Amino acid sequence: MDDNFGLRFFRYFCHVQINIENLIFYEQVKLFKRRAEQHKKRIIRTFIREGSPSEVNIDSNQRKRCMANDIDISMFDESEVEIYKIMDRDIFPRFRVSNLGMGLLHCAQDEKYVKSIPVIFVVAPAVTKS
Repeated sequence: MDDNFGLRFFRYFCHVQINIENLIFYEQVKLFKRRAEQHKKRIIRTFIREGSPSEVNIDSNQRKRCMANDIDISMFDESEVEIYKIMDRDIFPRFRVSNLGMGLLHCAQDEKYVKSIPVIFVVAPAVTKS
């Protein structure tokens, strides 16, 4: 997910497939880890709270932990891993074989991006048990 060129194509594909909330959630959690206090409320309001505009599908225990008032840099870790796995099993494989994904790979063969395109999801986030 570090390749901005490929990520733009993947983001568009997710949007067209009406599956953008997982990618946005994943990116917001990464941003949260850099700017925790500023982003906790936005992530909860947009993705975690029941009935939120882009509510993600996580279990109720994870939802309760995320809603707690304490700010902990690892508070979204389990949800982040769960959403990553959903994207890795569902939307990303469809993207790779789509016309858009194949076109991106074809274009990238003439670009410096070729080494990063086949594997946009390079490393899954670590799960921490508390």
